[in-house]
Amino acid sequence: GTVIFDVVNNSNRFSHTFVVDGVNYGQINAGQGDTIVISMTPGTYNIYSDKRNDAEFIYDQIIVK
Repeated sequence: GTVIFDVVNNSNRFSHTFVVDGVNYGQINAGQGDTIVISMTPGTYNIYSDKRNDAEFIYDQIIVK
């Protein structure tokens, strides 16, 4: 189904990317936000930023049913 992410980058200095299981859905600039709509099948997905060292700090997992 369709999953809607309201993504906010609360950093005031650094941009971050929004990646779901290796697919980069774009960069979110410092202090900005975006709405990202993805068609997803049921399963477990890893969400992270693929900028250098971000994966250590910005990482989450969601389950789509």
